[in-house]
Amino acid sequence: MPQCEKKTPASRTALALTLALLTNPEVLAENQKSHQNRPLHADQGRCIWNARASGTTSVYYLALFSTEGKPVDIAFNLSRRHLGDKTVALRDLWTPRDLLAARGVIRQTIKPHGSVLLRLSA
Repeated sequence: MPQCEKKTPASRTALALTLALLTNPEVLAENQKSHQNRPLHADQGRCIWNARASGTTSVYYLALFSTEGKPVDIAFNLSRRHLGDKTVALRDLWTPRDLLAARGVIRQTIKPHGSVLLRLSA
């Protein structure tokens, strides 16, 4: 007879965090209402994905990933999305919270094996 998995406080917390992510309306909008989703850059320890919001030319999504077992600094030049001369509002969709606006370059330190999902609005 198979044994049932014992629910611990840590497993309940992990389940709650997963559920919060999967039901986050801002993350769902990125998933359901974006296009041109593709990788922009990948090298040792880091990966950058990009997408455009449907129905607008001023909103992009940017996902930054660390594939290392240590923190990774990532700098993304906004001119790659034709936003280099604009002040861009940033929103972290997973926390969810607004970040300081950026101009020219977005800089993020990503936790080991972590990621950040940003909405960029110009």
